[in-house]
Amino acid sequence: MKKEYAKRGARDLMLCSSLIAISTSAFAQDTDDEIVVTGSRIAREDLAAPSPVQTVSSEQLVLTNTVNTEQFLNTLPQVIPPFDSTSNNPGNGTATVDLRGLGPKRTLVLVDGSRFVASGAGGVVDINSIPAALIKRIDVVTGGASAVYGSEAVAGVVNFILKDDFEGVQLDVSDEMSAAGWDANTFNAALTMGGNFADGRGNAILSLSYTNREALFQGERAFSSDLLLDDGAGGFVKGGSGNALGGQWVELGAGNWLAAYPCANTPTSTCSNNITFNGAAGGRRYSNPVDQYNYAPTNYLQLPQERYSIYAGGTYEINDHVEVYARGVFAQTVVDQQLAPTPVGGTFTLNLDNPNLHPTFLAALLGAYTGPTDIQDRDGDGEVDDIRIAVSRRYNDDAIGPRNSLRDSSTFQIKLGLRGDLGENWNWDVYGQFGRVSSSQTQTGNISFSALQAGILSGACDIFGVNTIDAACGQLISRTGIIGRTVEQTQIVGTVSGTLDSFKSPWAESGIGLAFGVEYREEFANDL
Repeated sequence: MKKEYAKRGARDLMLCSSLIAISTSAFAQDTDDEIVVTGSRIAREDLAAPSPVQTVSSEQLVLTNTVNTEQFLNTLPQVIPPFDSTSNNPGNGTATVDLRGLGPKRTLVLVDGSRFVASGAGGVVDINSIPAALIKRIDVVTGGASAVYGSEAVAGVVNFILKDDFEGVQLDVSDEMSAAGWDANTFNAALTMGGNFADGRGNAILSLSYTNREALFQGERAFSSDLLLDDGAGGFVKGGSGNALGGQWVELGAGNWLAAYPCANTPTSTCSNNITFNGAAGGRRYSNPVDQYNYAPTNYLQLPQERYSIYAGGTYEINDHVEVYARGVFAQTVVDQQLAPTPVGGTFTLNLDNPNLHPTFLAALLGAYTGPTDIQDRDGDGEVDDIRIAVSRRYNDDAIGPRNSLRDSSTFQIKLGLRGDLGENWNWDVYGQFGRVSSSQTQTGNISFSALQAGILSGACDIFGVNTIDAACGQLISRTGIIGRTVEQTQIVGTVSGTLDSFKSPWAESGIGLAFGVEYREEFANDL
């Protein structure tokens, strides 16, 4: 049966100097082809769509070798790039769509006109889970959709239309890389098989795909290897974090230890009431108090990704007026994020008999903390030998490593429905669908402040220098966090729509369009 109930203008594809002009169904003049108008349950036959619709065809995705659909969508003028393959910080390993800059929560993502299961409680869909090899076209609506779908569609609707009439066997293999360094490879392979059966009354499709995207660090490119700050004069200066290698130390006593121990090996004009510890010149010394840590190189410029997906779908004409259809999608996606090693800034209790204290540093401390209440018994060991000191240190020690966040998610959705027509101008559609997303995000490289304080007092953790944390201390203070998330969506929808040709304005081309329907939707989200 495979009917589509609304007229559409013909689409033109213009290719010039590798630039693709995206045509729209609105305001076209030829009405030979037909489409389903996205963003409304009322099928119309107007030459001009009631809402602006931009259509991206599968040919355009092929010409640009689009592996993840957000790559192409982010080039459209109405899309503000949200989370994608470069979203390391901020980011959560997903790929989303943001129409008109109103946020992904206000952009509704549909697949074949029905809602796709979200990746979290906020209702945002990870479009990594939508198989790019099966996309027939993408319709983007940026106006009027909220009247049909509510506040989720205030910014608009992105409707992914999948192929439902594929015949034959198709193998797509691509491997792209950066021309700047011949790196950052993205390998993709997709095998699609389909065919008709029952004398053409039915069609079945099966598609398998695999994607592997390699990591690229900011330190591997000159333009991103340094943290750049606005200099206030229209330019940029190199900057960094005050949580420096070896740590910046600020005394909290009544005195000032720099008066007793001036900044060694640094100009006195840069001295303040803080110093930086490092391991230069074969030992530990104090250096420039404005030392900063450049955290850019260890961040991802391109996030690594590995994805497996499978799609199965089919249609069958029971008779000339009724068709049954089904669809199943499953995707397993693993995306990694990485930040610079953990910075810890805070106030610690330091015991002056600490075995890791350098004698020169100890002498400076004793000369600075001269107030009557500076030195106390703060750790409860019965000895009046503890001081309070502020430390800002970058824990880039080998025993701890960078901060890493690995997101492993599985997504599936199944849909079963019946649809048909009730005459020339009326049609109906009844379907049920269930979707589930299960994800876990594992964070490593974090540090427990309380465990670090205990390790300093016991002497198990040597924080006085660069890369001084050993394996035992690293195991003591390191923490691994796991966030588990489950999202489920259940929908049962029935609609009847059509036009009343007998009720038509003299200036209209078609009668009044009507749609009736019932919908049951249940959504569940749980974070552990």
